[in-house]
Amino acid sequence: MAKKKSVIGTIFKPITSVFHYFVVGVTAPFTIFKKKSKKDKLSQQKKELEDEINDLQNKIGDKKKYINNIENEIKDYNKQQLLEKEREYQLKLQAEREKKEKEEQERLKKYQETRNKTVDYINEMNKVDLTHKEEKIKKPKENKKNTKNSIKEIEEEFNELSGDDVLKKQGIASFINNNKNIKEDKKEKKLELASAKKKKSELGNKNTYIYEAKSPEGKNIKGKFEAYSKEDVIAFLTNEGYEVYNVKTSKMINFLYGSSSLNKPKYNKKQLTFLLTQLSTYIKAGIPLIDAMRIFARQEKNVGKKKILQSIVYELVMGEAFSDALAKQGDSFPPLLINMIKTAEMTGELAETLDDMGDYYGSLEKTRKQIVSAMTYPSIVFVMCIGIVTFIMIWVVPQFIDMYADLGSELPLITKIVVAISDFLTNYWYIVFGGLVILILLFYYSFKKIKPFRKLIQTIIMKIPVVGNIIIYSEITTFAKTFASLINHNVFITDSMEILSKITNNEIYKDLIYKTIENLSKGDTISSAFKNHWAFTDIAYEMIVTGERTGELGNMMERVAVFYAEQHENIVSQLKSFIEPVMIAFLAFIVGGLLLAVIVPMFNIYNEIG
Repeated sequence: MAKKKSVIGTIFKPITSVFHYFVVGVTAPFTIFKKKSKKDKLSQQKKELEDEINDLQNKIGDKKKYINNIENEIKDYNKQQLLEKEREYQLKLQAEREKKEKEEQERLKKYQETRNKTVDYINEMNKVDLTHKEEKIKKPKENKKNTKNSIKEIEEEFNELSGDDVLKKQGIASFINNNKNIKEDKKEKKLELASAKKKKSELGNKNTYIYEAKSPEGKNIKGKFEAYSKEDVIAFLTNEGYEVYNVKTSKMINFLYGSSSLNKPKYNKKQLTFLLTQLSTYIKAGIPLIDAMRIFARQEKNVGKKKILQSIVYELVMGEAFSDALAKQGDSFPPLLINMIKTAEMTGELAETLDDMGDYYGSLEKTRKQIVSAMTYPSIVFVMCIGIVTFIMIWVVPQFIDMYADLGSELPLITKIVVAISDFLTNYWYIVFGGLVILILLFYYSFKKIKPFRKLIQTIIMKIPVVGNIIIYSEITTFAKTFASLINHNVFITDSMEILSKITNNEIYKDLIYKTIENLSKGDTISSAFKNHWAFTDIAYEMIVTGERTGELGNMMERVAVFYAEQHENIVSQLKSFIEPVMIAFLAFIVGGLLLAVIVPMFNIYNEIG
């Protein structure tokens, strides 16, 4: 059976293989055709998908273009709207100014007319011949007794006049009535002044109160507050969410904790930038001004500044304007900021003004940091140089002097000079130290209090080539930036000049500004004061002239500020790169000279020994 199976297997094996290959050969073209058709379908689908993607991309691109066109149209429309609003606002301002000017002119005309009529009438009345030939009414004298007598005489003449003299009678009657009205007006004014003084005396000055209360967070606190009365303190603290336990004041409390310019902290430029930017953000978000200041007062951790902010909130609650509330804080806030806020309150652009002033103080802080960074390295090197020289002269040189004295060698000139200086510093160091302290204090006092001395020192420093340019560029930048901000916020030029004179501490530029105010009072231009002045550059002068001629003085001043801010930054960076090698060379010269003075005698001693 096994053999039969093997024989059958051997017979059928080649037949099955042939059949298999036959089937494969017959079906192969069909399978290839199927695969080809699948590939064609896939490629066709791929092409269709790619076409669809391209169509979609084209549609997206068209939509983007459409959206961009709409956005551009919206921007153009917004620009047009803003321009129209600006034009309307400028026209309103111009109309208001013209209206005020007309009213002022009419008022002055009326005043002048009434004054002239009164003067003419009094002159006529003085010339009236009351007795027709014999007597004339004399002009009343300044003395009160003479005035009373003259009025009595006129009344008597009035009674004596007959009915025929109707015109004279009417004139004298009106003259007497005018005198009576003047007296009544004077009495009313006196009564008004007396009542105002009485109210002021009743209100009095602010007192300092010490209070004990529970804060809104539930903490028991003890603090100080300035107000006109105890009731004001209780009402204010209760309104702020405090539970008041006790409020007291006394002369000693006012003496120890009372407000003065000495104990009130000032806001520096960095703090002002943060405060103004945040306050503008709060106002734009719709938060009322009082609530915004309350937020600042709660957030403030410095006790002195917290007291200032609480005082501002108190003034606002009492009905004061924001600018007046800031002005009542003494020197804590700069005059420029107070005046700009006062102008913004009139124009209704408080948030925009706060943003502008935040940027202004931020740029000033940036300039200050540049100067400080430029002067830090040379100051450190200079102090180190003085320390090293003092150490060598007092402790090192005397040891070598003793050694040279024992050897009895001849000392060179440089060594003798160093030895003399060292002896003087060692024996009279207290005189040197005391003299330096007195000189520094005297210089500081003279610079602060004596104007001619301050002007002289500032002039000398500004005449130094590189340092002078730094000061000039910084002053021009500050002047132009502040002036531009004031003009753009519709502050009058005379008021702007007064504010500018308070900002700068440089006497040369103060004199320039005072000269400008004087020229304006004479009807001259602003630029005439700055012409051919050594402390004011020709470019800045020409820009002022151009601004005056074109009526774009604010824009011109902004450009001047930007240009000289860049110039200032460049010259400060150049000074930094220049001053480092100079200070190193200076230090090497001083220390090297001292070392030579100590080492040269050694070589002389070795030569003598040799």
